Amino acid sequence: MKRSSHSQMVVPSRETIRQLPDGIAVQQAPLPEVYEAATKALAECERIDECKDCADNAKALASCSKQIENDTLESHAARIKARAIRRAGELIERIAPSTRGGP
Repeated sequence: MKRSSHSQMVVPSRETIRQLPDGIAVQQAPLPEVYEAATKALAECERIDECKDCADNAKALASCSKQIENDTLESHAARIKARAIRRAGELIERIAPSTRGGP
């Protein structure tokens, strides 16, 4: 595990995450409902190109351009990921070394 220079955030490595104590099933872990809804909404946006329904090509081009310039979703996703990494690091630090899996 390493500490990020940015506000001394604990950043668990993928290896550390793989060595969680027995009984912690990452694949079966529940996610917050809002996170699940956002994931579904993003998947739907990826699947459906709303511009294809626009009859007017100029209108479609304007819509696509607006989407390209808007990085709000990407920014929010990056913050959510950073918060999850930080929280995982905090939780891992709470686990006594003797209870961690691995060598």
